Amino acid sequence: MLAKSSGGTSDDYGYSVCTDTNGNILVSGSFKSSTITFGSYTLINAGNADVFLVKYDNSGNDIWAKSAGGTSDDSGESIFADENGNVFVSGYFKSSTITFGSYTLTNAGNADLFIIKYDNSGNVLWTKSAGGGYDDNGESVCVDTNGNVFVSGYFKSSIITFGSYSLTNAGNADFFLVKYDNNGNVLWTKSAGGISDDFGYCVCADKNGNVFVTGCFNDPVIIFGSYTLINSWSAIPDIFLVKYNSNGNVLWAKKQDGGGISNDYSSSVCADTNGNVFVTGFFYGLNITFGSYTLTNAGGNSNIFVAKIRECNISVSTSQTNVICSGENNGSATANASGGTPPYTYVWSTMPVQTTQTVIGLSGGNYIASITDSTGCVATTIVNITEPAEMVVNNPQTICDGDFYLFNGNIYITSGTYFDTLVSVSGCDSIIETFLSVTPIYTINNPQTIFYGDSLLVNGNYYSIAGIYYDTLFTLIGCDSIIITELTIVPYSLSALNGALGDTLFVPYYPFTLDAGSGFQDYLWSTGDHLQLTQVYNDDWYIVTVTYSSKLILSDSLYVQLITASNLYNSAFNNISIYPNPTTKDIYIKIFGLMEDVYIITLYDMQGKTVNNVTTKKQENLIDISMYPQGIYWICILSNNIVWRDRIIKQVSE
Repeated sequence: MLAKSSGGTSDDYGYSVCTDTNGNILVSGSFKSSTITFGSYTLINAGNADVFLVKYDNSGNDIWAKSAGGTSDDSGESIFADENGNVFVSGYFKSSTITFGSYTLTNAGNADLFIIKYDNSGNVLWTKSAGGGYDDNGESVCVDTNGNVFVSGYFKSSIITFGSYSLTNAGNADFFLVKYDNNGNVLWTKSAGGISDDFGYCVCADKNGNVFVTGCFNDPVIIFGSYTLINSWSAIPDIFLVKYNSNGNVLWAKKQDGGGISNDYSSSVCADTNGNVFVTGFFYGLNITFGSYTLTNAGGNSNIFVAKIRECNISVSTSQTNVICSGENNGSATANASGGTPPYTYVWSTMPVQTTQTVIGLSGGNYIASITDSTGCVATTIVNITEPAEMVVNNPQTICDGDFYLFNGNIYITSGTYFDTLVSVSGCDSIIETFLSVTPIYTINNPQTIFYGDSLLVNGNYYSIAGIYYDTLFTLIGCDSIIITELTIVPYSLSALNGALGDTLFVPYYPFTLDAGSGFQDYLWSTGDHLQLTQVYNDDWYIVTVTYSSKLILSDSLYVQLITASNLYNSAFNNISIYPNPTTKDIYIKIFGLMEDVYIITLYDMQGKTVNNVTTKKQENLIDISMYPQGIYWICILSNNIVWRDRIIKQVSE
């Protein structure tokens, strides 16, 4: 028996201890005191907390002591000696750099983990580090019989890299395990965790090169390979123990069988040569259960525990029937256990819980089967039942207003979403989802106005009669667009032309009034007048321009000439007879084979306004003037530019 201590004026901690094959004792930890002395060896602190390593012989005599550190916290968390007396230390350093012998490690962020190998004389053989922008810690180190080195711990950085292997953080702190060969080359890495804190506290190796890691997890579940461990109470730490083979494959994973709403932690793990595994730690709850053993808290705060776990050699294979159609519950799963000590009990994570070897009525999803043999050994496995996605066929359709769409035996005429269910060859429902869009018929009003005698082209046809005309066009999707043309005819009437022969109007006197007719919006005479009527005073050309509906503009001209002796027919018109004169109703005009075959007979009132105009070939003509007011009128007969004129008196009938 022996006891040793060392320390200074500040906090100094010994975190880990081990022995080598020669019985030498090795201790690692950290010291904050300015100096710390182990026998004849004094170590000087370089900053805040520094790493120390001390080797004693079997009698407690110091053989050598080493330290390393910088200006921040650095700590040797775990130590292990191999069969050749080499010493391995893992931990973390927060200093920007840390030097072990001739090796200097550079910090990548906050706290980085390190692993260092010394020979039995305390000479540094190699060092390694890993880390990112957050806390990463090598909590534990061990070596197997082949000299391979294992380090476990946790990392909070988003990514941590060991050699050519990178691990990605799933949230907060994740557990990691890395395997190096004897020369510090990375062979493989593993990690596990979720969005809460999950820590690997201790690692050990058995004689066959298998590796055991224990720690705690706060997530609702944690997955190691094909094994899923369920937390007894989410966000409260539960203990895990996982076994890997030498290639990093998970052989099994376990947790304590019972725990409460208080914290449960494991601190250390080791394995003996018979395959038994020992775990120690502490718990705060009223009790904790391992298999058939339940430990009760003595009351107060935390209680320690130690548990010996026998290898459970239960192997589980599964078979399953997946869901046939979406939304059904016809899946099933079977767990087949072997090894261990029969009989087996089965518990499935179904709702409600099923306790048979085969479970039925499953929908798509993951189902956990826990198999327990008669000795209390437990194996778990996950079965994934697949479920096909719902088959939905989108069927967009467009129709024109007034048409219909026949769907599922129904007629639809309005926009909307309509469904039909068909059965596929597999017997599953296939949903046809029809999005019906009804395109309206567009109506375009196209009012048009033309003068009498003109025509308008509509849909390939010319129209000169007032009315409503339709033209149908087709859109890109084949729907009608209707152009409605409402045609208005404006009478082509310029009264100033009445009585003219060609472009000449003979008038009996000056001033004479020309009339462009009513119904126009605007008038413009060459005389400068903007009215319907204008007076002329001499022989000349006169032009009138009228506007109708701001779109139609009509213009015409005539030559006005006074009837004079040079153009007044004398002897040739001696055979013209007009009677009765005066008259109350009708006047008769007889022309006896004179001049041209065509005569223009024009009747003017005393203001020069044309009240009647007749073009005729007949020698006997009747003009009804019964509707005219009483007074004196001029009658002119024009033929071959020769004018005959006379006065007519209209009397009121008695």
